[in-house]
Formats: sequence, C-alpha cells, structure tokens
Amino acid sequence: VRSSGAMAALTLALFLLLMTQPMFRFPYYVKVANARRVGLLVAIAVVLVTTAILSPLRDSLIDMTLNKHETDSFVSRLAADAYSLDLFVLTRGIGVGMGSNRPSSLIPSLLSTVGAAGFVAFLMTFYQLMSNLRPSHSWLRWAGLGYFLSLVTSGPDYDAPWVWVLLAYVVYIGCTSGSPNKLRRL
Repeated sequence: VRSSGAMAALTLALFLLLMTQPMFRFPYYVKVANARRVGLLVAIAVVLVTTAILSPLRDSLIDMTLNKHETDSFVSRLAADAYSLDLFVLTRGIGVGMGSNRPSSLIPSLLSTVGAAGFVAFLMTFYQLMSNLRPSHSWLRWAGLGYFLSLVTSGPDYDAPWVWVLLAYVVYIGCTSGSPNKLRRL
C-alpha cells in the first residue's frame, strides 16, 4: 500500500464491495445480514486506517503518496501516458508493437502497443474469464478486480507473469469445479 495506485485500487475495491451489499429495500425494509456485513467491513477499514495512522508506517505512507509533489515522478508518469496516447493517435489505432513503449498505466500501455484491437481483446478476455467464475469463487473475482484496478492506476505491464498466472488459475478453477473428467478433455 505504499503507492498511490495501490491506495486508489484498495479504496475503489472496498467501495465496490460495499456497493454489492445493499442494506435497504424499498420502501422500509432493512436487510439485517447485509447491514452486519457492511458494518464489519467499515469497522475493519477503520481499524486498518487507524493502525496505519498511529504506527511508524504513517511517515512512509505520507512520503510515498502525499509528498510526491516534491519530486518529478507525477509529471514524468503523466508525460509518459500522454506520449503513449499520442502514439495511439499517430498510428491510427494500430499501436507500435509490444515492447516499443512503456507508459505508467495499463490502458495507455495497451492502446499504444497493441492498438485498439488488442485493447478490446484483452479487456474482453479478462472480463469473460472473470465473469465465468462460479459464485462460490467470488473471492477470486474480487482478487482479479483488485489486481486489474492496480494495473489501471499504476501498472503498465500486461505481459507480467502475474496477470497470466491469475487468468490461468481462473481457467483451472473453472475446469476443475465441474466434472472431474472435464480437465482431461482439454
């Protein structure tokens, strides 16, 4: 959590997790089980934030996230992303090829290297594999969403092994959660 991108991804994932647990149903009904879950999640978040604020980790978090204006890191990352989007426009959506450009986040990286077709193919593949998971494996769907948000905010490496390990594990779980002979047929 020592980066702005990870903090943004964690915050957004927590917000989305809270949004999947509606507490109220029209007109005057309160779902008690969902209210307990939301209360537990909020309590855990408050404990974690309080622990981070009161611990020696606080100074490190402040230096790595809020004091970035003292360095040129933000400007350099923004310039790399702007250059990537400029490459996307200059190549008319085709891209310059894998490994030819390295911006600071996933979307400009995909657009500038593999173009619009590769961008759409990557997003569709990632979404389809995650949406095919059974409800009993929702933890893996949330892990995939968190990792994707982390990549979007601060990780340009779509060719990093962890992306493909995650997707391979999702495929493996999907194959083994059905019949035992399903994996052998593949």
